[in-house]
Amino acid sequence: MERETTVEVTEIQMTQIVVRTRNSWAKLRYQESTGFVSIQSDYGSWSNSWCHYGDRPLASFLLEINRDYAGGKFLGAAIDVFDVGESIQSVKRHILDCRRETAPGVAEVEEFDRAQWQRKYDQWAGGIGRYPGIGPEVRSWTKTRAREEWRLTALIEESQRLDEWYAETSIDDAIEIAHSTRMDHSWCQFWDLFWEPHIRPELRKLAKVAA
Repeated sequence: MERETTVEVTEIQMTQIVVRTRNSWAKLRYQESTGFVSIQSDYGSWSNSWCHYGDRPLASFLLEINRDYAGGKFLGAAIDVFDVGESIQSVKRHILDCRRETAPGVAEVEEFDRAQWQRKYDQWAGGIGRYPGIGPEVRSWTKTRAREEWRLTALIEESQRLDEWYAETSIDDAIEIAHSTRMDHSWCQFWDLFWEPHIRPELRKLAKVAA
């Protein structure tokens, strides 16, 4: 049996804070009874509902949250975005580390068999295992390999992704080494330009009235 469709229209009471500057604007609205909070601004629009925020006014709760917590709630997984610059720097730091940390009998070898390298290392280290903390990666890179890996980092900058670089690099655990994120820039801009200097003071006033 087909379920009957119903449409319900009701009026709801919400508190609204609107901020307008010379070049931009932001609006925060919240409903005390449901914990619903929405933001519209030049930097983005987000919303979230808090079903449980303690025995206090919603404005008091919003006063206590910080940028990281609020961003995680409003943006979810989208709060973290790929950081191209830091990813490139992370790969370059790894390359430099690989040139600095040299196991005996390998630095002078341009091309070598990993099994052969492991046997040499085991003899040197008394059979204790692989080079500490690097798994199968060989840290004793030649200048030729280091230069090639350094050149490949340009692929990250050109594509703004890791895919093309990952297809070309020979670095073990490449994604783990390269993948870096930063907090969404638009959210940080909203927080710094609107929440802290304008919205937070108004929330403080509203919290005092509601208390």
